[in-house]
Amino acid sequence: MRFRLLVLAATSLLMTAAACDPASDDPAPTPDAGTQQPPDTTAGDVAPADRTACSGLTVTAGTYDWTVEHGGRTRNYRVHVPPGYDATKPTPVVLSFHGFGATEQDQELLSNLSRLGDTEGFISVYPRGLNFPEVLGRGDADSRSWNGVACCGPAQAFNVDDVGFVDALLADLDARVCTDPRRVFASGMSNGAFFSYRLACERAQRIAAIAPVAGMEGSVACAPSRP
Repeated sequence: MRFRLLVLAATSLLMTAAACDPASDDPAPTPDAGTQQPPDTTAGDVAPADRTACSGLTVTAGTYDWTVEHGGRTRNYRVHVPPGYDATKPTPVVLSFHGFGATEQDQELLSNLSRLGDTEGFISVYPRGLNFPEVLGRGDADSRSWNGVACCGPAQAFNVDDVGFVDALLADLDARVCTDPRRVFASGMSNGAFFSYRLACERAQRIAAIAPVAGMEGSVACAPSRP
């Protein structure tokens, strides 16, 4: 399977869907001075070990909503396992990040990646960003976002460790389904696209390629460990 072509195909599907990020009428809370930290460009960027086979895994084809603990919070993500999935054979993974104010369910519908995964044989993963009530204890609930360094919402304003969340998510996913750690790809819409660029900068050993949609590289210090 030529996954560079597959990811480009996924990008095309994303771009054909009509979508815009919800806006809030409420002013967004702002962080105290000094809360911003430079992006972490080295820690955790470790090449995964090869995985040639799996055993003892019981998850079958279907759609699942799972959680993982990270940074003192319970983080959520949705997984779609294709019908042809074999629990003994390593399977490629595509991470798909929603835009500002959206949810993992929105992104699954918008991207159409679950349907594409059914025909192309990859696992689709839709993580959920945090909103103001989860980060600050108050504010607009429709503000789920990703820390894309230059964008957006509470995740960026309060420097949420979303890169660390993805590390924890992938470790949890690896323990549940037979993933191919060398074929993990990322895409995203808008704010999710910003974040997929950040993953390419800071997790180049873990993310094989990205296909961002309607977003740009927002890191001022992007120095990936590989091209």
